[in-house]
Amino acid sequence: MKSTLSQTLHKQSLAMELIRRNARISIIEKATGLSSRLLQASYLEFHGFSATSGRSKQSARGLTRTMKRYKETTLFAVCYRTTEYKIDETEIQKAIIAFDAFKKIYPTSQLDFSGAWVIVQDLKELKFVFSKCFQCQSTVLLHNPASQSDRCFVCNIRLLKR
Repeated sequence: MKSTLSQTLHKQSLAMELIRRNARISIIEKATGLSSRLLQASYLEFHGFSATSGRSKQSARGLTRTMKRYKETTLFAVCYRTTEYKIDETEIQKAIIAFDAFKKIYPTSQLDFSGAWVIVQDLKELKFVFSKCFQCQSTVLLHNPASQSDRCFVCNIRLLKR
């Protein structure tokens, strides 16, 4: 009985952490197993407005359409990768920690938690890979497989496929 109560409290606590970060209900539901109806009511109570409806992004490619957004995506991906290797937690907890670190570094970023979660999924599925620019040595996030149009966003040179 005690472990069931503990599990329920853990799920509810995680749900509130994600609600606080404006995560989509579908992400929270998948991470916690709680009902979407309960989550929507909690979201409304916490924020004072309903959660965003509609389908969530399926790929981070849409998050990299402008150079500014590409840099934000890369910075979050670096934060996540650092968290992934240093912290022994669940994937969603690592994403929360990385997102919080990212927001401390770049508080004016327009990247939200739901977008960050899409980046995590794309990293996990190897749709993005890290590379180093051979000229300036900056970390660059590349679509996999790298296309001929991938450029370093620091020195703006065309990256070579490796």
